[in-house]
Amino acid sequence: MTTEKTPDASNYVRIASGSKNDAAPEKFSYENDSTPVSATSQNNSTADLVVCKHNWNSTWSSDSFSHWHECSICKGKGDIAAHTYDQQVKTKAYEKSSATCLSGTTYYMSCVCGAKGADTFEIGDKDPDNHSGILNNDWKSNDTNHWKEYACCGAHAEEAAHTPGPAATEDAPQLCTVCSYELAPALEHTHVWGAWISNGDGTHTRTCAKDGSHTETNACSGGIATCQSSAVCAVCNTAYGAKDMTNHTGGTEVRGSVEATTSTEGYTGDTYCKGCDTKLADGKTIPKKDSGSSGGSSTGGSSSGGTSGGTGSGSSGGNTTPSTSVTVPVSGEEKTIRVDSTVSSTTATIEDIDLSKLNTVIGNDVKTGVVTIDFSVLEKQIDTPVFFLHSLIFLTPYLSLSAFFPS
Repeated sequence: MTTEKTPDASNYVRIASGSKNDAAPEKFSYENDSTPVSATSQNNSTADLVVCKHNWNSTWSSDSFSHWHECSICKGKGDIAAHTYDQQVKTKAYEKSSATCLSGTTYYMSCVCGAKGADTFEIGDKDPDNHSGILNNDWKSNDTNHWKEYACCGAHAEEAAHTPGPAATEDAPQLCTVCSYELAPALEHTHVWGAWISNGDGTHTRTCAKDGSHTETNACSGGIATCQSSAVCAVCNTAYGAKDMTNHTGGTEVRGSVEATTSTEGYTGDTYCKGCDTKLADGKTIPKKDSGSSGGSSTGGSSSGGTSGGTGSGSSGGNTTPSTSVTVPVSGEEKTIRVDSTVSSTTATIEDIDLSKLNTVIGNDVKTGVVTIDFSVLEKQIDTPVFFLHSLIFLTPYLSLSAFFPS
């Protein structure tokens, strides 16, 4: 094929025009010179066959599917290719999102022609100040500080030291006034106990004045029960328990005493507790008086048995033992008088009675009565007591003596 005009650096020669699908430039040969024949698209359905000394632009032209170089003379397309998004270009044009606290900057992948793809890549450092999530409004705390946290990365915000509230009491702990963190626990309850009150069953209870639900109950204790009354608790000062019928108080008295005569035996009398009227001890029989000797009661200053009157010692002969103290119970009283005696064979000689204490023992108001001497403590068989008691008669003329011998 030849043409009248020939292409140059600024013009091209069109040979034919037709369907884009029928264009086949390789079937034509330009005989004017060796310039090749090429097809240029006019639209989506037609194309021109041209002879052009192409001047391809260095920049890419593109559509949604492909890219090419365009001739500046005939506007033809060269190097046509489908897009391939394999380029990582870090410019603002391809930036999808800036760096955040969780990731670096994100860009779209691109084609060599500059077309932007849908896929992305991440590159660069994170930005700890650019949070992708919200700041939670609830406070987080430890022993010293409180803060809020971002939902995205958990970073702290508004962090500060605790602000102590009122000091802890028994009713409430100490809290931070900002975040309500417990800085100190509530104080342990200290009781303010009231008085002990008897429960009437041998126990007593006290109640805390600060909290009536706090009580303490213990068994009553202390005090001494007697035959007349129960013990009084040393704590609640209330009587409790049973009486102690073995602990007699209120004194004793002798009932039913009978003086021996020469014709009848006597009886020392039974001993009773005056507090509870309980008999404590049976009395003993007193032998008849011997009308022919001084071995019984004596109201005189001398007696038979070989001993002369007076306050000195005497004996019926034989060896004697050292002075022995015996006890003289006074009828009607729980008191004693000291007596010194010597014993020889079966004869006891009363050497001295401590008269200085007699009035104290029997009481100044006692005018008559019987003072009984119990010889059983000597653990000897005594047949004949010898008395030197003129001073006793002198001081207490209305008291008589009787003797109780060991069996």
